Amino acid sequence: MSKRVNKDGEFAFGAGQVNPTGAVDPGLVYDMDEMSYIQFLCREGYNGSNLPVLVGPQPINCSKIVPGLGSDALNYPTMQLSLKNKQGPIIGVFQRSITNVGQAISIYNATIIAPKGVEITVEPMTLSFTNVLQKRSFKVVAKAQSTTSMVSAGRYTPDLLTMAEELEELWKKLTFTEEEDTGIELDSTSTRAARRVGKCCAVMKILTQRSINVFALRKNLRMLWKPNKGMQISELEEELFLVEFGDEKDKKKVLDMCPWSYEKQLILIQEFVGELTPKEIEVKWALFWVQIYNLPLNSRTRETGWAIGACLGSVLDVDVSNAGV
Repeated sequence: MSKRVNKDGEFAFGAGQVNPTGAVDPGLVYDMDEMSYIQFLCREGYNGSNLPVLVGPQPINCSKIVPGLGSDALNYPTMQLSLKNKQGPIIGVFQRSITNVGQAISIYNATIIAPKGVEITVEPMTLSFTNVLQKRSFKVVAKAQSTTSMVSAGRYTPDLLTMAEELEELWKKLTFTEEEDTGIELDSTSTRAARRVGKCCAVMKILTQRSINVFALRKNLRMLWKPNKGMQISELEEELFLVEFGDEKDKKKVLDMCPWSYEKQLILIQEFVGELTPKEIEVKWALFWVQIYNLPLNSRTRETGWAIGACLGSVLDVDVSNAGV
């Protein structure tokens, strides 16, 4: 933790954004009982004289309690490690057990974003469930050579922060000479190969606040879409992906069967437009069929469906017979 960067450290972040919908359907939960908390408090140095203030009057002897697993002895989403030595290697091992309270058949993939100087491994990287209330365990190992390059709750150390600020200032001062500013004219032959490949491509975005593991995304969508001639997924920029199908028919099938979801999050996917830069691409629409019930018989027409649909968004089609009813 660096006071130069963040005086209050983790205490300045608050409790986060409340998400009532997520609380109703969390997907996975970390179960804990009273003994789990006692094991954690014993690991933190509490003893029989001060534990009753927290857990009640019953006598507790930490020396006779089976120690909790891992570096923090706690089954909790957050992982914390006390740094007792400022120099030398630091290793933290965290054991976690989770219970599936979401969809019975589901797959969860780990995404690792490690700061510079820190190596993080997760075993296993993928957890598969076949039933509700099924339990799975995983292990997280964090290794660092020293505390000088560590981060505190997502805050970078002064050296890294200063480097980023200096690069930003240098970028603002970047200019071109008159000779360097000369334009280049390209004919159609220079983009021919890209236009040919682009016919089998689409751009995609996942509506989620979590980081996306491209490898896990590719693996799951291949199983979901089952393309006949394969496909590749690459990241164009943050939160924007390019999907390259092996065949135009595979792309058409995926677009026609929208909407799709990945880990319960909506997938936005649309045609590839090669004339735009990644920052100019807007992926913000999804196609949905809307069923309308209990309409009067005389109102079950194409015109009625079009008028009601126009109140919800852009209407592409109304599913009625050739007679319009």
